[in-house]
Amino acid sequence: MKLTVNASWKLICAEEELKGTVRTAVSVADDLRAVFGDIGGVHKSHSLSEIQGDGIIFGTIQESDLLASLEKEGRLSFDEIRDKREVYQMCVLFPSVENDGTILVIAGSDKRGTIYGLYRFSEMCGIPPLRKWSGCEPKKQSGITLELPAEMTSHEPSVRYRGIFDILIKSFSDRVSSSSYSLCLISRTASCVYKKVRLSTASKYRTSDALMKQYASSFLA
Repeated sequence: MKLTVNASWKLICAEEELKGTVRTAVSVADDLRAVFGDIGGVHKSHSLSEIQGDGIIFGTIQESDLLASLEKEGRLSFDEIRDKREVYQMCVLFPSVENDGTILVIAGSDKRGTIYGLYRFSEMCGIPPLRKWSGCEPKKQSGITLELPAEMTSHEPSVRYRGIFDILIKSFSDRVSSSSYSLCLISRTASCVYKKVRLSTASKYRTSDALMKQYASSFLA
């Protein structure tokens, strides 16, 4: 199905949503402003009846009363991601009597799952993963039409804690001296690679070493 995202969209969560996922939503809202110029921002809501217009309801299934209400009313089921690790589910809610807008629900099995789901949506809108680091800004548009299934669920990762932050520090902290900016840039670059490819732990170490060698001369000189 087609979903048109524009400046009228807002991000919505329950009052009790985890701070980490809310911070991520603020980051994604900033990404969307780079495309649309302005959006509705991030809002907290006590109940579904308060939500009007187009937007995104995001949350962690163990923490969100909004997601619990959607499941209790029989409008959605999160059984496919419940008790799983770092998984997210995207579902589209069509206009109803209570709300004449279209709602995209991003639900995470845990905090990391919700964060990955939010950033996945940002990428679907054409936001470069390294936008803030590379200075590569997306093209300004009045709206973006996304082709989405009615429901989409990510796979549980084959390794725990995707990304190379701990590996990078453990592998290379005693090899190089660098500014925190350069180290963070390399970490973000490699993290984007790992989100696309499912690697074994051994492969992660090899890729970390290759990335460090590739970027060391440029950023750590």
